[in-house]
Amino acid sequence: MGGRNAADMADDFDPPITLRNNITVFTLDDAAAFVRAYRGSLFPSSQDTVLRRLQSAATPEDRKRAAAAFRLWAQAEELFRPPIV
Repeated sequence: MGGRNAADMADDFDPPITLRNNITVFTLDDAAAFVRAYRGSLFPSSQDTVLRRLQSAATPEDRKRAAAAFRLWAQAEELFRPPIV
C-alpha cells in the first residue's frame, strides 16, 4: 500500500464504516490494522484472506475489491455497530 496518496486513501471507505466499540474505519490502512488486532474471529481463514487483500491493494480496482472484502467480512463477523433507534 506504500505508493498511495491522501486523495486515494480518502476514497477507501466513503462514507467511513463504524464498527462496534465506536471504531471508525476510513482507509484500507485502518481496516488492515483492525483486522490484524481482531481476536476471536468466527472465520479466521477469511480474516487472513481479507488482511492479505488489504495489504496488497495497489490499484484503484484492488482498493475497491479490498474494501468490499473487508465490508463482507465485518458483516459476517457481525462487527457493524447496531443502528441507533
